[in-house]
Amino acid sequence: MMIILSVKLCGSRHLNRILILGGGDGYPAMYALRYENAHVTNVEIDETLVKFIKTNKYTKKLTNNAFNNPMLKMINEDAYDYTENEAIGEMKNISQILGKIQSQANRKKLMF
Repeated sequence: MMIILSVKLCGSRHLNRILILGGGDGYPAMYALRYENAHVTNVEIDETLVKFIKTNKYTKKLTNNAFNNPMLKMINEDAYDYTENEAIGEMKNISQILGKIQSQANRKKLMF
């Protein structure tokens, strides 16, 4: 994922609003926050994972402390629900959308 993410971000010269769907490991946020003045919104359903990445000394170092960066807005919600309900007004202002989530079909298979 890190290589794909780096390539996608390198293709754009000016990114000021980036939406990350999934990415609870912190790496997409870390790469996105490398852009000067980038405002990053990260939607991740797993609050336990986010808390671990934010507080563990090793993961903080590995992700360049991305989840504690003031330019990052973390939203603990299902990415599908967020994009369907809450992000409609924000979507027109987004420079780049990065997804690291499972499809609905795969999620249902895992749940049963």
